[in-house]
Amino acid sequence: MQTVNRIWPSGLELIRVSEGGCETCSFVRKHLERCSVANIRRYHGRATVMPGNFHKEIKLVHHDVYPDDHNINLEIKDPYYYEVFRLKASSTSEWFSNLTGPYDPISRACELLEACLLGDTHEHRRCTNGKLETSAGAASLPRRLLDLSHVDDILTIDVQEWIKMNRATLDELSGYCALSYRWGKGPPDCMLRTQPIGERVVSLSSMPQTFKDAITVARALKIRFIWIDALCIIQPSAHQDFTDWNAEGPRMWLVYQNAICTLAATCSSNPDDGFLCKVSNDYMQPCSILGKNENNSTTSWFLLPHESSFFGSVATSSLNTRGWVAQERLLSRRLLHFTEDGVFWECQGIEDHSLSTWHREDGNTVGMQHASTMNPDEWIKFIGFYSGSEFTQPSDRLVALSSIAKSVPVEQFGSTYFAGIWKAHIWVCISWRSLRTCSEVSRASCLAIAPSWSWASVMDRVGHATTIRHKTYSSWVELEDMFLPPAESKNPTGNSGKGALKITARLCEIPLFGYDETSTSIGIATSPDFPRYSGHIFWDELQEEDANKLYTVVPLIIFFDEWGDPSFNALIITLQQSASDISTEASCAVYRRIGLIQWTCNTFGSDWEKARKAYEDIYGGAMFPNPTLQTIVLI
Repeated sequence: MQTVNRIWPSGLELIRVSEGGCETCSFVRKHLERCSVANIRRYHGRATVMPGNFHKEIKLVHHDVYPDDHNINLEIKDPYYYEVFRLKASSTSEWFSNLTGPYDPISRACELLEACLLGDTHEHRRCTNGKLETSAGAASLPRRLLDLSHVDDILTIDVQEWIKMNRATLDELSGYCALSYRWGKGPPDCMLRTQPIGERVVSLSSMPQTFKDAITVARALKIRFIWIDALCIIQPSAHQDFTDWNAEGPRMWLVYQNAICTLAATCSSNPDDGFLCKVSNDYMQPCSILGKNENNSTTSWFLLPHESSFFGSVATSSLNTRGWVAQERLLSRRLLHFTEDGVFWECQGIEDHSLSTWHREDGNTVGMQHASTMNPDEWIKFIGFYSGSEFTQPSDRLVALSSIAKSVPVEQFGSTYFAGIWKAHIWVCISWRSLRTCSEVSRASCLAIAPSWSWASVMDRVGHATTIRHKTYSSWVELEDMFLPPAESKNPTGNSGKGALKITARLCEIPLFGYDETSTSIGIATSPDFPRYSGHIFWDELQEEDANKLYTVVPLIIFFDEWGDPSFNALIITLQQSASDISTEASCAVYRRIGLIQWTCNTFGSDWEKARKAYEDIYGGAMFPNPTLQTIVLI
């Protein structure tokens, strides 16, 4: 059943009536304005939804779908625009009485942490995994922490010294939280510049507002110690001395993994910005309207704005577009996100994860895919997100990923990892497609830190043509050997552009259109017994427009999706001069990857055996004419 509760002829009329004191009009107007501000904030200037923009009617509609399911929608219709905004509704005054006060982010943070620490031990059992053991815990602690037990003075302490001097126990020191925040243009004035003698004392009043807010929250959570990178690691920018950073930087993943929780200053753009003053500062007072209940009698309904989504408030925030923050988020056991729309909670307590948004949302709490529980499919989807992350130094992409790679379960991933690629799943891992073609200059800079078959050899976001769960066939390619020299012996999972794969494959020469577009559609006409295959070319780097040019193609894998429909991937490669620094047989030609082709067909249904045979038949004919079996090196 649908009931129209209120109609405004236009947005301007809604504004006029709200200024006259109508409670419902004021509520609806503020809700739309709040949505508009959120759109600007989250989507970087996307068209707004300000009430004044709408020249046609705005409806407040009550949909009574089921006896206990009541939806109140704001429906806005313009000749070229239609939008629906959902509101919460309750027929009881309990919601109204509980939400009449202003939003308190500190109280909310305390409730959320307590619910995890003291809640269902079965549901949150994974949140406590990795608790520091007495025997090995001291070595896993941060070198320094901030002691918050003094009111106005914050002490930077040496953790190992405090343990030796019995100034605090291991359990006490392991009860710390960490701060995740944006540095902005540079480090704060109070950053740690030199090795302190004894405890370094910093006045709370001299700290930037984001640090002050984090300390306020930590104290409210009854957490005595906090870790903030600028105050706990000697910053190289002070004297260009990287000694402390080189020792502590690679251990940052342990800091986040072992913290009780991580405080994410999601709505803060820099250390001076602060975040507590921004959390839900546009709080909306609920309002009541008259409506119909299931007996069709008149009753009072209480309206609240629809609860903000985790995806809109956290996942798409500017903080979470930063590549280094991905490490902090995947390795933390628990996170408190302070956003403009409220405090959001993220932990490992929810087992079911929707990887389309990298988590499963449930109100303002969410289950988090911790690196230690990640499987290869989740890695593939994570790389799709991570490859588009922002870095001040693009060369940090693989370095920031290395801690996550060290934390995934070896029984699922194997032990051989290089440049974002796992040997155990190599054909799926190298079946990536660039979503935006690189320029010649940017590709050259990326090839200095990763081989051409790694997704890190292109600058922008990538997608993968398949995942591990699909039934794949890689019979056309055999891995003979891998040459994986690390750039730095101290970090074998970091940057290296020297990696090479020695493979035996079937190569063929076919004409392809080398236009500047990222993806070019192609079609292959087959026999009457089988349908036409359609495909796309995804270029890694720009190609010259030459319809007569032949490209070398390596058929790679067939895979079948959950409906049994087949797809086929092939690498586009180009011949290189032999690389003298790679230990290969002299007879092997050396190539590098420049693109990917993916063909798809959705007519075979679940008969994948037939589909496989069809691909094999076509492979020897129209799709890949005159193939030659060769052993080559791919750099």
